[in-house]
Amino acid sequence: RYTLEPGSIRIRFPKEFEGREITGHVLLYYPADSKKDVNAAIRAEGNVMTLAIPENRSGMHVLQVSWESGGLSYYFEENLFIP
Repeated sequence: RYTLEPGSIRIRFPKEFEGREITGHVLLYYPADSKKDVNAAIRAEGNVMTLAIPENRSGMHVLQVSWESGGLSYYFEENLFIP
């Protein structure tokens, strides 16, 4: 569902959402310091969204993705480590 790349996270929504409107938000939660959280509205191209990661954000994070499409709500959450 996501790929960690240098300076960003590429989030892939399921293929069935390609070409459909997706609304919602992404939160990259940093438990050690809430001031370092990254919160962004979903701006997907096809079924992919790229979330920029600010510099000096290494450590354990929680990726939370909440979105709606076709009148249904979806949620994804996973712990990830940014080196």
